[in-house]
Amino acid sequence: MTGYDANLVAIADARFGGRLRGLREWQGMSQQTLVEKLAELGITTWHQTTVGKVEAGKRPVRLAEAIAVAKIFGTSIDVLLMHDDDEYRAQRVQVLEARRQEVVLMQTLLEQREEELGQWIELVETGRELPGDMPPEWPSYLMDEDGRVVAEFGAAVVETPGEGGEAGDQDADADPDAPAGQHREET
Repeated sequence: MTGYDANLVAIADARFGGRLRGLREWQGMSQQTLVEKLAELGITTWHQTTVGKVEAGKRPVRLAEAIAVAKIFGTSIDVLLMHDDDEYRAQRVQVLEARRQEVVLMQTLLEQREEELGQWIELVETGRELPGDMPPEWPSYLMDEDGRVVAEFGAAVVETPGEGGEAGDQDADADPDAPAGQHREET
């Protein structure tokens, strides 16, 4: 087991400070604003000069301080301590590109669903027949036998009237298990 390596600690402090400065400047945040945000999270020992020392790698950061800094910038401590070499940058670019592609895919799917919803609303509002190219997963209970939409958009779906009565009218002798339109014979 190796002992304490002051050089590694100094490198970690410098890396943390450099990342802190980069994040703070990237967000257009002043050192004083950072101090105020830290105070809101209970870190009251930091002053503007403390921020400068930490960013220069001349003051070590306590764990609670590192957690608060990570929270302020919406990141994690490990990100604040990572190596910033070409391989790491390439990995970040790959991850970001994959996430960008996911967003583009989701946006495309949402646009398709929005178009389908618009078609459904139009069909329901106009009562027109469904075109032949409608996907099979469209709910058949919204259509009558002729393929016309029978329910209003946003309204509860009700049974269409059967022969000899209004929807919802039930014969007292009706067998609830019998197919629609069939009744029990009287005995």
